Amino acid sequence: MKKIPRQNHSTAWSVFNWINPSSGMHSNALLTVDDCFDMGKTAYNEADYYHAVLWLQQALKQLDTGEEAVVSKADILDYLSYSVYQMGDLPRAIELTRRLVAIDSSHQRAGGNLRYFERLLSKQPQRDEPEYQPASEEPIQLGTYSRPKDHLPEREAYEALCRGEGLQMNEARRSRLFCRYQDGYRNPHLLLKPMKEEDEWDSPHIVRYLDFLSHEEIEKIKALAKPRLARATVRDPKTGVLTTANYRVSKSAWLEAEDDPVIDRVNQRIQDLTGLTVDTAELLQVANYGVGGQYEPHYDFSRVSSRYDFISILIGRKSIHNKQYEFCFYSTNTDSLEG
Repeated sequence: MKKIPRQNHSTAWSVFNWINPSSGMHSNALLTVDDCFDMGKTAYNEADYYHAVLWLQQALKQLDTGEEAVVSKADILDYLSYSVYQMGDLPRAIELTRRLVAIDSSHQRAGGNLRYFERLLSKQPQRDEPEYQPASEEPIQLGTYSRPKDHLPEREAYEALCRGEGLQMNEARRSRLFCRYQDGYRNPHLLLKPMKEEDEWDSPHIVRYLDFLSHEEIEKIKALAKPRLARATVRDPKTGVLTTANYRVSKSAWLEAEDDPVIDRVNQRIQDLTGLTVDTAELLQVANYGVGGQYEPHYDFSRVSSRYDFISILIGRKSIHNKQYEFCFYSTNTDSLEG
């Protein structure tokens, strides 16, 4: 998990002391200096220096304010100075490395790195920049950097949604969201016991069903899936071979109606409610995301090469074009769900 602060004016602190805009709920969980350092070190080890700088500079900022930590200031500066160098900011890399030398003159890499950085800077065209000040223990104000060149613009929207920003539901739209009992368009199986349906969003229309599965059914499905759980895979677009991917952090298992009567009942319930058939659907997939599991942005459908590849698929009595329906169950409660 690498939830990232805003790129410009706010710091990583806004990630830690967050407010859920939909519920107004405040989180009391704060990340410590050591937490921030671990995040930064993880990004560093993945050569993600953009995010490493953001987390490491937050760790340094909190340490400079007097917060206690297990990690030393020298260790933070060691990782941060090299990450800043990788971002192409030699002057700041030198500034941070000089600060590191002032703290620990016997540091194994600091002296060599400082000489290397200064040699690289001396080969660059001269600019009208102020002379370096002697290294000191004073806190250094750090800025943020531009995204990497291979950064996808869509990621901006994704990270904004993770921070609770993006599209907000106004009062006029919220007034058109309702709760109702849904009988599956007069399906005989649901006439006496209709489903509780809530509108979550208007466009696209997203609904939530309450008590769709019983606790006993959830536990049975989990028990069936547990021995089959395996690292989730994706199909390599070049080779067509199933392989693992960094953005798929879950373990998953696939269950079919023949595995247990509970799977058959769930499938039938979905058909009764939607009016669609599961004959052309995937099997029931059970996914375990682990602790703090997070998927990076990805397409959850098979992309086509051109508009001429769109195929109409007959599902029951309904014809859909290049569209995917997904019926998703949450078997655990969370304070804040993202999708």
